Amino acid sequence: MSKFIVCSDIHGRSGFLRKALIKEKDVDGVIIAGDIELDPSEVADIIYEDAKSSCVIHAVAGNCDAYSPAASTLRPVDVFEINDSYKVFLTHGYRYSVPRTDILSYAAEEQGCNIVIFGHTHQFFRQKEAGILVLNPGALRNGEYVILTVDDDRIDISRRSVL
Repeated sequence: MSKFIVCSDIHGRSGFLRKALIKEKDVDGVIIAGDIELDPSEVADIIYEDAKSSCVIHAVAGNCDAYSPAASTLRPVDVFEINDSYKVFLTHGYRYSVPRTDILSYAAEEQGCNIVIFGHTHQFFRQKEAGILVLNPGALRNGEYVILTVDDDRIDISRRSVL
């Protein structure tokens, strides 16, 4: 079983990221769907300081990262596997006409993904679309994030708050 903090739209609020990491001590990874507005190396330092050094980090740039250090080091899309059963399409979402999710699910399907994680709207969203789980964790700048627990045959999503 793997456990991830999933967040988006940090907008420079590193203290909220730190609070989430302290609250969720036993995570295997952190997934960030853009609009970080922090230097990615600073984000990594926070994660490795408050979590464990073996923690996996997946992060993409958002539209508000265009003029920050994140723009030069983070891609707009990251595709990765959590285990043999789940493949994730991670993006901020603004390039895919969110809040509509049909384009996101098509893009994920083209990459062979069965999970889409996106941000941008600052609103929690969870829906199955054509067999693909489409998830927005809400905005960490507002204290919202999600714990995603993945087992070989099961996904559990738990909404959380640092407030």
